[in-house]
Amino acid sequence: MLLANGADAQPVFGAHLLSRHIGTDAMNNANVGAYVVVDGWTAGVYRNSLRRTSVYAGHQFDWGPFSLTAGVVSGYKREVTWHYTAAECTEYGSTSCWKAEGTSRTELMPMLAPSVRIGPARVWWLPSLGIGRGSGVVHLSIEGSFQ
Repeated sequence: MLLANGADAQPVFGAHLLSRHIGTDAMNNANVGAYVVVDGWTAGVYRNSLRRTSVYAGHQFDWGPFSLTAGVVSGYKREVTWHYTAAECTEYGSTSCWKAEGTSRTELMPMLAPSVRIGPARVWWLPSLGIGRGSGVVHLSIEGSFQ
């Protein structure tokens, strides 16, 4: 049975700490930020894999220690970068001297993030969604409530 946080639930505050991108070392692993969950609704901010600020909002569905957060996230809009030197063009395998970085054509994109809580820690699995060369991200956060 799906159990969302009850109406009298205490807010849960969390701190995003770090990530490990599977299959690539080219992405940012220092994904620090903060979030809050109130009655299942969550909102947060963090430094994303592209070294940009991401803001997200959604709903967290809980099954014991397991959760699924569904919502929207910003910060992954596709941007084109121009490289001025031949070495930079070669590094990115481009003959036209530019590369697109990001996955979305819009400011917001869907977010679906399963996680498990282990004591005060939460371990997340985030699929790559095409933003990097790897297959996904394992992310660590800590969280708690003030009672």
